[in-house]
Amino acid sequence: MSSAIARLVALSKERAPVANVLFGEVVGTKMQKTVKVRVANTKMHPIIQKPVTIHRNVFAHDETEQCVVGDYVRIDHCQQKSKNKHYTLGEIVLAAKRAQDSTGKLHTQRVHRGDLTRTSPLFQQFSDDAHSQSS
Repeated sequence: MSSAIARLVALSKERAPVANVLFGEVVGTKMQKTVKVRVANTKMHPIIQKPVTIHRNVFAHDETEQCVVGDYVRIDHCQQKSKNKHYTLGEIVLAAKRAQDSTGKLHTQRVHRGDLTRTSPLFQQFSDDAHSQSS
């Protein structure tokens, strides 16, 4: 009986769905080991029949606290880490421009929006890598 259950568990793990991967811009790093990522999703408006961009903010776990505001990142779905954290930082796809002034304060500049489109080769490269790693 227990061997049959073990086989079912093994089969369910093999057929597990591909992990949910999102791309977005870091908009907040004020919390410890947590980043707030703004994820954009484009949908067709049902009445006007034009594309509408919908944004939502997602909290992601950043163990090494390497992200800064303006970075464009890939976040992977994981086991829930806290009340609102369901994602973990996969990698920094495009780093924001960083500069330090004479006092040692870090200044960042956002990534150019033209580099973030889903049709750009850079986006395609990282989305293909994410799907190949999860399979």
